Amino acid sequence: MKKRINFFKNFIKDPLKIGSITPSSRYLAERMISDINFSSSNIIIEYGPGEGVFSKKIIERMSDQSIFILIELNEDFYRLLKETFKNHKNVYIFNDNVCNVKSILNSIGKSSADYIVSGIPFSSIPKKTANKILYVTQEILTDKGLFITFQYSKLNKKLFNDRFLNISIDKVWKNLPPANVIKCRHN
Repeated sequence: MKKRINFFKNFIKDPLKIGSITPSSRYLAERMISDINFSSSNIIIEYGPGEGVFSKKIIERMSDQSIFILIELNEDFYRLLKETFKNHKNVYIFNDNVCNVKSILNSIGKSSADYIVSGIPFSSIPKKTANKILYVTQEILTDKGLFITFQYSKLNKKLFNDRFLNISIDKVWKNLPPANVIKCRHN
């Protein structure tokens, strides 16, 4: 209950950056990570993990060789993530803007990612920022990589179509509100 109150308080502070009044459901979390091949993924990045609903599922399944990078702009969520995942190997947590993902990768000696999972509410951020995020995402994603995000509407589908050739959308009804899981590939 304390986590839900914390989530709601952060939503009230900055609804455009949080995007929802409740954390994502376990059903949405499962759908978001269902296409990740945990046995062969080397680097997984999560944009805007919030309280870490998707992060927990990823950490439970990732191999010992995988590196998991969480990038959270909200300082309250960042502190919560640092505390929650402090004892996990190969988990790096940054309090930063995802537009800086290239320099974040460089700081740990890496340059690309196999999977990027995003909780960023693209419909509530400026279009210029959304385009910049998708541009750097496209740059760091490996050729066979996958960018996975969820949105509550399909209004920004063109935004993803402009950057990725292969896009699929799947509705998750067991979430408040229901969400569209968008999976994007280079080819």
